[in-house]
Amino acid sequence: MKYLILIITIAFIQSCFESPTDPKTEKQNLSEVWSYEHGTVGDAPPIISMNTIYASGGLYLFALNQDTGEKIWQAQIDNDSELKGKLLLMKENQIVANHLDRIRGWNRITGNLEWEYVYSDDLEPRLIGDHVVTKDGYAFNASNGKFFVLNELGKLILEKQLDRNYAVQGLAYYEDHLFIGQKYTVTGALTLGRITVLNAQTGDSLWAFDTDQGGFSWVAPIVEDGVLYASTIGNSSGEIAIALDAETGEELWRQTNEIFTFNSALGPTHYYINTSGSLAALNKQTGAIEWRVDWEGSDFNKPVYLAGYVYHVRDKEMLIINDADGEVVHHEPVPDGTYFWHVAASNDKIFAQTSRQLIAYQPWHLMVE
Repeated sequence: MKYLILIITIAFIQSCFESPTDPKTEKQNLSEVWSYEHGTVGDAPPIISMNTIYASGGLYLFALNQDTGEKIWQAQIDNDSELKGKLLLMKENQIVANHLDRIRGWNRITGNLEWEYVYSDDLEPRLIGDHVVTKDGYAFNASNGKFFVLNELGKLILEKQLDRNYAVQGLAYYEDHLFIGQKYTVTGALTLGRITVLNAQTGDSLWAFDTDQGGFSWVAPIVEDGVLYASTIGNSSGEIAIALDAETGEELWRQTNEIFTFNSALGPTHYYINTSGSLAALNKQTGAIEWRVDWEGSDFNKPVYLAGYVYHVRDKEMLIINDADGEVVHHEPVPDGTYFWHVAASNDKIFAQTSRQLIAYQPWHLMVE
């Protein structure tokens, strides 16, 4: 009996010195709100508007209630291939996407197909291109240094030929300006980059930015509050990330510390760059790298920011990163034995798309409050 009393006493004393469990450091998985099974995931990440999330799976595009996961509509894409366009574009009551041989516009309320634009020999948008919504419709990058604009009826309203040496890679739109990311591979050791800025109505040139430190190849420039953010990749040494005055092209800052760019996004204070092997957070005011998260292997996915945390999916896990200091606070495993492909966020949910399902999660900040 005296030994039992001794054991109990020691256990009590130890408990007095142990810290209580901090829920913010518990390695619990995210709480799943709902999941929706679909076919093979398309290349375009989901997009959210009001109470609806739009995504592609298998041979169809679908719309779900973002609170419940209930299907609102489903529209056929094709009979032999999942959606190949990199982006879903949304303008008012339309969802638009490019595919193998045509661009389609659907009514986003009903899912009814409203128009199709069949490609011609000299106007075929790049499947991996960053296309963009404009005031007048939808702008698409094409081969041979071209871009074109379709209106909301799917009619061609503008076609522009730029320098044929520079491929048109990605488009951004801001205050009736089109910002065009371009690249020119001169040799195996030199890639040039250019940002051309045009009047979106007329196609007239306004200014251009040139660099010999890689091309603006994988992602389009991002414009926010009058500042353009862009970064390069290529055969040249010393790729760059830059911030420019969107009206004049004046350079505000430049970062050259191993910033080769496969994807990018903006948060409240950071410009995030996926370098394939890491995610770097650059201060939007100065360009300084404030944190960087490295990983083994590579991926080209786009991160999203929500309420103080950055979510990034790669292979079989979703990283949740504290935006203040770059600490990885959680690794969420893929639940179905496949791979994570896309991540998106609403005000109160994180949406992760795997190879065969779309999952709505309670976000990290709500779990640790």
